[in-house]
Amino acid sequence: MQSHKDHAALSYPTFGRMSTLFATARERKPAMHRRRIIYAAFLCGWVASWSGCANRQSSEPEQAAVTPLVWSVEGIEFHGATIRLGYRAATTSADRSVEPVAAISRGGAPVPDAMVFITLIATGSEAGGEAREEQATDNESATLYEPPDQQTPGLYTAGRRQRPDDSETHAVRFRVVLPEIEEDFTREIPLP
Repeated sequence: MQSHKDHAALSYPTFGRMSTLFATARERKPAMHRRRIIYAAFLCGWVASWSGCANRQSSEPEQAAVTPLVWSVEGIEFHGATIRLGYRAATTSADRSVEPVAAISRGGAPVPDAMVFITLIATGSEAGGEAREEQATDNESATLYEPPDQQTPGLYTAGRRQRPDDSETHAVRFRVVLPEIEEDFTREIPLP
């Protein structure tokens, strides 16, 4: 059976015993210790983030220059859709990367549910000047759809691709699969 003191400590406070509003000194110490640790951790985190942000220099320019789109082939009609194929070229001459892009529209509206695949291929000639068979320099990659914004139409892109360091001519093979159309559209465009 509980004593009167234990019962008073567990019950709601009354006007007669205001001490029941607060925990005993033994119960307060761990709570205060935890609170101090939390405050110290918060303060350390704030100081670390503030000092890190104040001394960090951005590796990207403040306003990234938009790489212009170069359309190699425009106005291709395929089963009621209009297809444009191109790329975003590297912004520096030392950068050998290229970003193949495709834009597909039907009735002036973008087609966001098509599937577009790209493959970098090497074309060129052998030492004797004879044409050589095309060789894929990487695997076929699926693209992601980027919705239209103020500067660009809706695009399918797989990101930047690094071209090999050789003297061969390169091209991009696009394979487009439109919704509800059994036939695939395939076209190659040369890269600069």
